[in-house]
Amino acid sequence: MAPEMLTGGPVTPAVDIFAFGVLMAEMVLGPGLVYLGHSPQDIMAQVAAGSMRPQLPALTFTAY
Repeated sequence: MAPEMLTGGPVTPAVDIFAFGVLMAEMVLGPGLVYLGHSPQDIMAQVAAGSMRPQLPALTFTAY
């Protein structure tokens, strides 16, 4: 869920872009591996605070 939605902010096209980014990360890493080792509550709190970004594998092309 996008940070704007977690904090009660306006739903804008940025919400769709966030969702697309998470979807792409899951396609690269596999389902459930984007935030591996974090509880759903921890993920929501950190995403809302803007402090959590998915970690990409070391072999990911640098343009991404």
